[in-house]
Amino acid sequence: MAIITDYNFMNRKTLFIGVLIALGFIAAVAIMFLRSNSKDVSDVLLPKEDKRFTLEESKAIAEKWIVASSPTYVFDGFGLKLESSYALECISCYRLIFAFQSNHAGYGNRAGKILAQVVTSHMMTIEVENGVVISAVTDGQFDELTGRLLIPQDAYEKF
Repeated sequence: MAIITDYNFMNRKTLFIGVLIALGFIAAVAIMFLRSNSKDVSDVLLPKEDKRFTLEESKAIAEKWIVASSPTYVFDGFGLKLESSYALECISCYRLIFAFQSNHAGYGNRAGKILAQVVTSHMMTIEVENGVVISAVTDGQFDELTGRLLIPQDAYEKF
């Protein structure tokens, strides 16, 4: 009986050593994997400089936004042309002024409304900051981002 007990003890000891070796191997592989995929400490602790956008890049961003997202232009705008542009005080901040025409009077998405069919000229002032359109106002009256008139329609009736 003593021989069987010693054999079980040896078997458990061998199994225990095998498990320790396997765990050590798994830990070593995990550490190597984590080290190869981790960022350098300086990448995490020290912020990198933000991408700086040029006037040309900001112009392209503004044009793409107008054509795809400006309610007034998307509804019936055509003939988009950059009239002027300049840098603002912050880095990567620009104001761009575009001219365009629309086939009907008014602003925004005018679907379902009775419209005067007259070619109307518009000026849209766009501000782009760090590659994002932060302001878009048409004729100083319509906020293209919110889709709201800045000057209520009834204000004209008072004059």
